[in-house]
Amino acid sequence: MRESSLVPTNLLNWPRVARRLPEEKLIFSALWFAPWMSCAGYGELPLCPFAASIGISPESTETGISNLEQAGLVFFDAHTVELALDGWFRFHRFKTPQSKKILEREIEKIRSSIIKRIVSEKSSACFSTTTPSATSISTTTTVRKPKKPIGATRQQVAGEVALVFPSAISQHERESINSVLASSGAAPAQWQAILDELVGAMAHREISNPVGFLRGVAERAANGSFIPERGIGVAKERMKGIEAVNDDAIFEKQFSGKLLPLNVVLDRIPVEQSVFMSSRLGDLK
Repeated sequence: MRESSLVPTNLLNWPRVARRLPEEKLIFSALWFAPWMSCAGYGELPLCPFAASIGISPESTETGISNLEQAGLVFFDAHTVELALDGWFRFHRFKTPQSKKILEREIEKIRSSIIKRIVSEKSSACFSTTTPSATSISTTTTVRKPKKPIGATRQQVAGEVALVFPSAISQHERESINSVLASSGAAPAQWQAILDELVGAMAHREISNPVGFLRGVAERAANGSFIPERGIGVAKERMKGIEAVNDDAIFEKQFSGKLLPLNVVLDRIPVEQSVFMSSRLGDLK
């Protein structure tokens, strides 16, 4: 359990946060300085105690977290009830060797493979060299691109085609998909749409053989009979994520993003909100 916390002073003014509902803002703020969150920006969500501490029902809290997850602000694995925060490592740098070792140990404790992968990728910049817990998929592009949306990994294949893979697709499957696309005869310009179709289908039902499913889509694309369906929504959500990230980047230029102790932050927000948050979560020093 952390006894102190550093909180971005402009947390509630982040573009992706500012447009959320009041209850969602409260939940998101509380998550950032919740004492059960580890130094790696993740923790096992104690739903009922957490909901009680902020004065919201467990059902509403669960719905709020789900909405925050869809907005790309948190990552949640319902099987292990582990939750991680996006943007954590923009403010927690772990510059000393000792702090890096502590971070590595915390990452190793994560039980969810999905959360561990995300935290490892997000924390990779904190390590000067690649470590087992900080391994991330390398990115190769020919031009500078916006930061990738939540849960997605951009990987270059066949020279110049950079595909965006969801975290649910393993590295082994990605390599197979790359091979299928390269040998399918489908135009490289269609490859992302083919992959999006697979991702959209996986979101609606269980696909026992993702590579085989994609091979069939690629064959239709090669003979001109492929019409995107499920993939259209996937592409739209990815574009929304890119736009949100760009909004944050522009916004960050206007603020220093300085980190202050929580008690200082509470002193700077309206008195009513400060008193409420202090009474619910305690004044972390």
